Amino acid sequence: MNDPQPNSGLYSHCEVPEDCMPGFACYSLQDQDMVYITGFCTIICDSIADCVPEPKSQAVTECFQVNPDTKACSLKCNQDGDCPIGMTCESITEGNYCW
Repeated sequence: MNDPQPNSGLYSHCEVPEDCMPGFACYSLQDQDMVYITGFCTIICDSIADCVPEPKSQAVTECFQVNPDTKACSLKCNQDGDCPIGMTCESITEGNYCW
């Protein structure tokens, strides 16, 4: 059984960076019109070892390449059921991730 999406810290829901704990960033998903859809709190990482604690789920923890200079913790998925409860598996250019 999957854990619920955390209430705070890594992978918790956010709309703006201030929704996250200090030291975390809000990684948000937007539609083609740049309208906010959903987001989660994350941290900059060098490897998946930095991405703990991870919620119990079928999603695979990744240290995702956000841009050429930055990686952030994320959860890769194939379907909604892979994600922590409360998150959905969304397709972006780079693959499917829990949001």
